[in-house]
Amino acid sequence: MTLANGDILEAALAYVQRGWSLIPIRPGTKKAAGRWKQFQSAPASVDKLQAWFGNGSAFGLAVVLGEVSGGLVCRDFDDQAIYDEWAARSSDLARTLPTVATARGRHVYFRAKDLRSRDVGGGEYRADGRYCVVPPSKHPTGALYRWLVPLPEGELPLIDPVESGLLPHAAKVVKPSPRSSESTRSREQPTGLSQRTNRFLKCGTVEGHRNTEVFCAACDMAASRIPRHEAERQLLDACARCQPPYPPEEALPTIASAYARPRRAARGADDPRACYSIPRCIAQRQDLKPSDKLVWGALDYRQRDKRDAFPSQATIAKDTGLNRDTVNETVRRLKKAGLLTVTPTRGGANRYTTHLPEIPTGQAPAAHNRPVGESDTTCHDKDDVGTKDAEKQQDIHAEHPDGQTALGRPVAT
Repeated sequence: MTLANGDILEAALAYVQRGWSLIPIRPGTKKAAGRWKQFQSAPASVDKLQAWFGNGSAFGLAVVLGEVSGGLVCRDFDDQAIYDEWAARSSDLARTLPTVATARGRHVYFRAKDLRSRDVGGGEYRADGRYCVVPPSKHPTGALYRWLVPLPEGELPLIDPVESGLLPHAAKVVKPSPRSSESTRSREQPTGLSQRTNRFLKCGTVEGHRNTEVFCAACDMAASRIPRHEAERQLLDACARCQPPYPPEEALPTIASAYARPRRAARGADDPRACYSIPRCIAQRQDLKPSDKLVWGALDYRQRDKRDAFPSQATIAKDTGLNRDTVNETVRRLKKAGLLTVTPTRGGANRYTTHLPEIPTGQAPAAHNRPVGESDTTCHDKDDVGTKDAEKQQDIHAEHPDGQTALGRPVAT
């Protein structure tokens, strides 16, 4: 039974005949199209499947794992090298267990008595409380999920995941969540990373700035001692959220380059060895004085530390080596140029919000507002335009997928 390039509805009806519980996936994502808790205990009806996937629907297709689908389990290999090692050790199983090619690795399906989901090295053991996107759905990168080893005619094999090498003995059990999804781990933001990196991991960015954001985030993750395979997994998920999606074949060499470079620990805002970074779109402005660019860079740099989000003019003068009168005049010029917003607070301090000028591309937002204290990264490359995707949650009981696309908007300050 091969459904790598078949019709979504046809595939859904074939899967449900196997006793699988299915849910729709938002177009261009790996996220459920709405609430799906009830389908962890009972499959959707055929009528609902036809409403979701019929009439040229753009929804993707996912199977809910665990007891509701007859004990169905998926070993998610995010790292192709780890899958290859397992396949070499267990060649008979690798040739017979149904296997899906994903953007980065493999999904291996089977039935098991152990239905406790857990994270394992280089991926996940997915069962109760989880789901997997299945063929012929489209990955956010544009690649199609496809069966490398097709489904058998009858039931999937019932195997012991530990004895088969698919599950380590000491794998940590993950408590199922009603809102767990294909991208649960990718939404987690590791502690110690800059807010700019976390924002990219969550929202992606726009064309023209994708490679810079990938490199800066990879540098940050390398400095935080995050293993490279884990960084690749999270960054490729972020690349899939970019507009348009950033291809893995372009992102992976950038990540490798970042991990090949020795990284020093990030320096605090008051470290005398700290370096300010000024993007080219500001450095090349002929209407700005050098002091304007220096003050902009100093304020932007203080976004590293929220405690320094509201520097006084005396602090700015100390950071830049300028006198307070010059700082005052510079702040006025930056405000007039649209590169800085100064907002008084109840405590009497001013909140400084730096801006980048309008980027000349049809896909980029007109401005990129970044309140001081809300984003930075260890490599401090400001030649970027970030977006924050506000995706409207849709109830999957709706019979039409209209309005399912994400709404992009500039980061709110």
